[in-house]
Amino acid sequence: MDVIGNKGLIELGQYCKKLKRLRIETENERREDEEARVTQRGLIAISNGCPELEYISVNVSNITNQVLIHIGTHLKNLCDFRLTLLNHQQVIPNLPLDDGVKELLQGCVKLRRFALYLRSGGLTDKGLEYIGRFGVNLKWILLGYCGQTDEGLLAFSRGCPSLQKLEIRGCKFFSEVKLGVAASNLKSLRYLWVQSYSPSFPPGSGFKLTARPYWFAEMISTSQNEDNNQFLGYYSIAGPRADVPHTFCTTIWLDNMLHV
Repeated sequence: MDVIGNKGLIELGQYCKKLKRLRIETENERREDEEARVTQRGLIAISNGCPELEYISVNVSNITNQVLIHIGTHLKNLCDFRLTLLNHQQVIPNLPLDDGVKELLQGCVKLRRFALYLRSGGLTDKGLEYIGRFGVNLKWILLGYCGQTDEGLLAFSRGCPSLQKLEIRGCKFFSEVKLGVAASNLKSLRYLWVQSYSPSFPPGSGFKLTARPYWFAEMISTSQNEDNNQFLGYYSIAGPRADVPHTFCTTIWLDNMLHV
């Protein structure tokens, strides 16, 4: 848990030189004790002291581009990197993280899984473009509150040639139509989940662009509350799953024919 704080991570960096996996979850997101929070200082200590790390999943109270650059420089074996920026501080002075993400992806060429769950302004369209350009080996990506406009989404989708699984949350400025275009650009994509987006009219029409053989889709779409919009698309040779929640409006595309 994140009660380990920066002091605990400094100890790990000093004595756990062969550490390969590190996961730090949040015990209390409203924690007032700053000493029990994980920030950039702890991450730098870990990346300095544990060069064999292959997996990092961490919730942080503060982050900088310099930390991500540092990780890209020192953790060459990193295969799985997941970062969540908590809401402990109202203002994070070092955002956006565009340059740090670029350097991390350039330095950690073994990365296959990559997750960034930030906040508004945490990553611009340029940062999304960097993920597409330098994430050539990524197979799974989660983006939370990243980017600014559809242009960033499309720039991202022109890269990532190996991407099989994509999850997007909290990016309600992405339009349904451009999400469909992005999915069609990502030729290796096998699974797409989007939570919160700007719907087309009629709902689902924008996602027709994802239609292909053995591709199935499930959708919740409401014009009243964009935060409730959800889309799930996936490949299956066995047909659609049988455990779809009753709240979903199920739309199925097969051989480029639309069936509702």
